Amino acid sequence: MRHHLIVVHEFGQYAKGDKIIASDEVAKVLDSPQHTHVVKIAAPDEPPALPADEDE
Repeated sequence: MRHHLIVVHEFGQYAKGDKIIASDEVAKVLDSPQHTHVVKIAAPDEPPALPADEDE
C-alpha cells in the first residue's frame, strides 16, 4: 500500500497542511528526524487504464 504524508508541524520547505505525494520524498521524510512532523495517510488507488480505442 502506498502512502502520502500530511504536514502537521512545519519544517524545511513544508508548511502545516502541505501534502507530500512523491514516493521518493515520502520515503526520505519518513527516514528522517522530521518523520514526527507528518501523519501518514493511504494514497488513493491508481485509476484503471482506459482501454485503447480500436476504431482509430
